[in-house]
Amino acid sequence: FFFLMIRRPPRSTLSSSSAASDVYKRQEYGERRCCKMLERKLGLSDVRLVAAMLLVQGVAWLSGVRFGYQGILMQATLGLFALGIGLIVALMLHCAEAVFNRKPRFTLRGLWHFFWITRPLELAWRAVTAPLRVLPDAYVLGQVRCGTTSTATYLSRFPGAHGPFTPWTFDFVQNKESFFLVGHYFGCVHPSLYRMCFPLRLTRSILQSRALLRSSVGGSTRAFSAGLSLPSTHVPRSQPRWPLSQHVLQYLSAPWCAEYISNITPHAKFVVNIRDPIEQNCSWWKFEHGSIDFATQIGLGTEWVAGREPPESLHEALLLSESERVRELFDKASYDMLRQHKWWLPKWASTFPGGQLGCLTQLGKFGCDLERWWGFFARDQFAVIEVERLGDPQKLLWTLNQLLEGVSAMSTHETRELCSQVVHANATPKTGVHLQLTAKQQQHWCAVYEPHNHKLADMLGSDIVRGWSRSPAGEDRAAFESISQLSGSQLLQLREAMPRLLRSKMLKKIFDSDQDGYGHGSWTRLTLSFLLAGCADITC
Repeated sequence: FFFLMIRRPPRSTLSSSSAASDVYKRQEYGERRCCKMLERKLGLSDVRLVAAMLLVQGVAWLSGVRFGYQGILMQATLGLFALGIGLIVALMLHCAEAVFNRKPRFTLRGLWHFFWITRPLELAWRAVTAPLRVLPDAYVLGQVRCGTTSTATYLSRFPGAHGPFTPWTFDFVQNKESFFLVGHYFGCVHPSLYRMCFPLRLTRSILQSRALLRSSVGGSTRAFSAGLSLPSTHVPRSQPRWPLSQHVLQYLSAPWCAEYISNITPHAKFVVNIRDPIEQNCSWWKFEHGSIDFATQIGLGTEWVAGREPPESLHEALLLSESERVRELFDKASYDMLRQHKWWLPKWASTFPGGQLGCLTQLGKFGCDLERWWGFFARDQFAVIEVERLGDPQKLLWTLNQLLEGVSAMSTHETRELCSQVVHANATPKTGVHLQLTAKQQQHWCAVYEPHNHKLADMLGSDIVRGWSRSPAGEDRAAFESISQLSGSQLLQLREAMPRLLRSKMLKKIFDSDQDGYGHGSWTRLTLSFLLAGCADITC
């Protein structure tokens, strides 16, 4: 019974998109949709299974059915249900403020939704058994909206790769993000509880023995997924190992995480995804507005925590993130801060100091973040991947293989299988939020980021990063302004002058672009070239 209650969802698989659309898109999110998602993906588990068992026992009691130990079983089930509901209420009140930036308040609507989207009993079980669990071998540090979900999907296909526990039931965070160090677990970040996000040592030993047995008789070890963090001296080089990965996309910019993790897993490997800072800021702005809509729909209200109200525009959000107040909050947030607060993360630091939309430029200064992490770890423990490289699975997998050498490796067949498809997971949801920067605003923020980009390019020796200040996507958005100045008749004349092949679908693909950076090919660039050439002819 207890095993079924805390059962894990299936491991990640290749897919062209993630289940973020179930949550963070502008779609109706109701009880029926939520129940269907749970029925399809998770079934009855955790407190939902306990509720179902309590209902069955109640019906049996009222029907006159009696059996041995019925009273004890019902009391135990009722106790588990009460514990689950109590944890759900506590999670709802905490996450309303720390995660969704709303003033905490109890509502039946919020309780109903949190009943379906959280795992309170598994969280309690893992906290009790934390000393018996293992630690991760590899981390995907972030940055958010830089292709980290796609990278995590590739990484999940490595032999035996296993992601962390998450208290949420959303598909796009399964086996991907634990959110432990950014305050989702009631703000507790005590080092002794960090292991709760990972499998039991006993589970690791059983699955290792089982997988090695299958390997000895010619079976495939890829059928097993276990999190192992054994030193390489414990497993002969001729035998495969099973890496435990922790995909924590907010840890790169969190000022306290580098020193914290260096004290726990000093020999871990790290994958860092980066992209043009302005594109990252635009994508994060859109994603967080989807989160804002979601929080309103599940009944968390519209009263904002003081100082964390969402800015009216992207430009205002960028200005806020460069303010003295936000800089002071980032300077104040540190590993020493956690020790001073007895391993409880203050609400003002969850999940980012200043709030998710008050730290945009802090998220885009990758060079400063890498310098902080390199102060605690060797550089050869890191693989830095530009978002432009996600379109080439072969080179990406080669990079990951090099990083995980001695921990895990993919066979030729597995590499060929992954290289056959470009993974583009967790794409930015299309929302009604206006985020277009004017040409003057974009020029200003390019100038702000330019020294940081050149610093990062020197650190990595990357020509891709050096060209970010004059990125094609930035030039495209500036070019759209000149096109938008044309009148209706001029636009019609421009359309007629274009090749018929490029008139409809490709035009829509450009102007409806979600700016994910690696989802568009040369046809889009060709269409824009015709647009610009025709625009110049008409205006002349």
